[in-house]
Amino acid sequence: MWIVTPRDVGRVEFGRMMRDGVIATVIPGHATPADVPASPPIRRHVLGTMTPAGGQVTGLAALWALGAGPPPTEMHVRYDPRRRLGTRRGPLPMIGHAVGLAAPADLDGRLHPSIACPAVAVADALRWAPASLAAPVIADAVRLGLVEPGAVEAA
Repeated sequence: MWIVTPRDVGRVEFGRMMRDGVIATVIPGHATPADVPASPPIRRHVLGTMTPAGGQVTGLAALWALGAGPPPTEMHVRYDPRRRLGTRRGPLPMIGHAVGLAAPADLDGRLHPSIACPAVAVADALRWAPASLAAPVIADAVRLGLVEPGAVEAA
């Protein structure tokens, strides 16, 4: 079991496992065994399970899922304006934007349709997140090679 939630083991047991250091938080309500780092594939999986059907995580949350920046405090979700975005209760506030879906990220040879590609995630972070939060995460994404500075202008 790579991802542990209170639903899997019960709230009391989840809290005990956290206190005992058996599991470590990925994002609120989602944890991994303490010796398993929250790698980008695990991050993408966690956000993918939290994304409403027909939506796509973007902005700072998508960049975190791709390996850049700190854990998100909110999820910006793109969706097709002709479609109604389903709601889902989760540990992070969700903000929907009817701007259409972007090309999905294709990392490690795997397609992740619920996560926007890095260039679009950066453009959306610049559009919807405060500059003081977005700038260091975008710099981290460029440093990690997730996005080239010119690719953001094209997105």
